[in-house]
Amino acid sequence: MKKLAAIIIAVCMLALVPVTNAETRAQIGTSVGGFSSELLDGTPIDGSVFASYSVSAVTYWATWSADCREQLVILQSIHEAHPEYGLFGLLYTDGTSTASAAQAFLSEQGIDIPVFLCDEVWQGVVNESMIIPQTFIVNRNGMIVESWQAAFDNAGILEERLAVWAEVLPAADGDANLDGEVTSGDALYVIRCVMRLITPGAENTAHGDLNGNGVLDNADALMIIRRVMGLKGA
Repeated sequence: MKKLAAIIIAVCMLALVPVTNAETRAQIGTSVGGFSSELLDGTPIDGSVFASYSVSAVTYWATWSADCREQLVILQSIHEAHPEYGLFGLLYTDGTSTASAAQAFLSEQGIDIPVFLCDEVWQGVVNESMIIPQTFIVNRNGMIVESWQAAFDNAGILEERLAVWAEVLPAADGDANLDGEVTSGDALYVIRCVMRLITPGAENTAHGDLNGNGVLDNADALMIIRRVMGLKGA
């Protein structure tokens, strides 16, 4: 019990310390499930679309960028090979990158994945960086669980990340250290991740992410402790 009490005190103290590593930047853990926008042809689309897929990828792109155009070709290839994944384009618009220009490019390349326009929800996400393209992996609940601010060299890289999230997301049971049982050691593992002493893998995060925000944080450590102690709400 002394060890458990020490863990609880450590978590409470860590809650007062800001975490600034890349894994916890603003996009990760952000909910986009409430977005409401329209496709290039004016058809309405909103965050409920993510519930139809095991996991989704959304790429922010512009028609004038060669890297962006290549990313849309990559998304289309994944879409054709894996209909269980949601693949979407999020169009950056300006005087050149317009809905009509995007439609022309998609038609020319035979790309039929949905492309929608930015609303306030997505604008708040992409404004975290001025880089284009950006790609976000979004879970069934509309939560961003992983993101990149660079172009993918090939479809295999994104396919691998989508497969990981599709397979491990349902397993949030508190076993963050993957030893087969939920103990105070899992809370200690999460604390060490928060302190950046270790870097969790995707499966560690999926098992330990009890609050469902896509990362291991102080709240997860507290929830694991409550579960170990058999407290209600754990």
